[in-house]
Amino acid sequence: MKKLAIITLVVILAHAAPAQAPGRIQTATRFVTIFTNLENQLWDALVRNDTGSASRLLTDDFAQWSPEPPGAPTPREEFFKPDRKDMANFHVRQMSARDLGDAVVVNYVLTCDLPRAFFIVDVWKKSGTDWQLASRYLSAVDAAPYRVPVRPTGKN
Repeated sequence: MKKLAIITLVVILAHAAPAQAPGRIQTATRFVTIFTNLENQLWDALVRNDTGSASRLLTDDFAQWSPEPPGAPTPREEFFKPDRKDMANFHVRQMSARDLGDAVVVNYVLTCDLPRAFFIVDVWKKSGTDWQLASRYLSAVDAAPYRVPVRPTGKN
């Protein structure tokens, strides 16, 4: 009887304790889902050079900050100028979103076909029922840790 009680206790504890998986799977919050969609819309518009669609997602006083020279913010008008065709295969990774009431701070890693990735912190502001990007802080990082390993096809 005592052995049965111990075995039952061990089985209960084994099922009650969460399994420690090597890679933790994180469930997206409501804000992560909303802002992943908005970030994807913005990047899609930028890659297509669709300034009309992209500008609807930005505030009038939007600016992008970067540690790269000249050290001044890139204003809204200049933000649209670069050709981003080489970023067509972009992926938003490791996003988190923090609600501050009328603003949400979002950070993520953006990967694409470029040899580098970008760590991005965006500040989104509520505008009526919509959200608009007010400020972006962008820094290039080594893309190697973020590359998805190519799976063998079995045909080689």
